Amino acid sequence: MNDFIQNEKLNSTFSKRILEKNELLFRQGDLIGDGYIINSGEIMLERNNIKIEKLGKGEVFGIFNLFFENKIRFFSAHTIVNTEVLIIPQKHIKKILNNSDPFVTHIFRNWLNLTGRFMTDLNKEVKLKEKVSKLSKLEELHKKNENDCLIIN
Repeated sequence: MNDFIQNEKLNSTFSKRILEKNELLFRQGDLIGDGYIINSGEIMLERNNIKIEKLGKGEVFGIFNLFFENKIRFFSAHTIVNTEVLIIPQKHIKKILNNSDPFVTHIFRNWLNLTGRFMTDLNKEVKLKEKVSKLSKLEELHKKNENDCLIIN
């Protein structure tokens, strides 16, 4: 019941946007802007054209750079299916941050720093997996070529 009441409050507070399947909401490197809550549908977050995370109903995204006063978006976000989001205006988020207890802000920023380090490590891991995958494909191609040469001889 509390989730229903919370959702009703959010729906009456923020405006909605309907997005079509495969629609780009924002691009990595864009200037930071509004945040979003997924009302229905799914959003894919990508970094450097690598799929990082699929988000669903109730999840919040597009706001975390504001906590560190970063000016650009860390991810690209696009829909996987038709999706409805609630738009959380950047001014609203900044107002909340400015009125927050300094201790809570400190804790949250530290938590986000840990998340940032995790994302950096994840990015390195994804790049390494890509290299291993490319090497494996090259190795398979090389073995196939060797076998083809043996058959011809």
